[in-house]
Amino acid sequence: MDSDLLGGVFHTLEGLRLDDNSLAWEVINRVGPGGHFLEERHTLKHLRSEYYLFQTANHLSAGGLDLRARAAERVHKLLAEPLEPAVPEDVAREMRRIVQRAQEDLA
Repeated sequence: MDSDLLGGVFHTLEGLRLDDNSLAWEVINRVGPGGHFLEERHTLKHLRSEYYLFQTANHLSAGGLDLRARAAERVHKLLAEPLEPAVPEDVAREMRRIVQRAQEDLA
């Protein structure tokens, strides 16, 4: 749940894009008053990229499970995936060497 909330926060902090493409002036002028945007290519292309979709809060994608059950399901899925080292082995080795040296100096 926290990961999902942080994802939403980070998406919000990215801010709004206010360029010609994101504002879609051309589409607005073409559709005009009283028209709709649902069949416009621009709408279909940008529909899912402009909003952050919270995974744990999406009732439809989890078969109607409550929030706690969806979060637990996500944790089990993440734990089942193999972990890749966050840093290259040579960097990790150097970090271990530095820590060991510091421990020796403090002893």
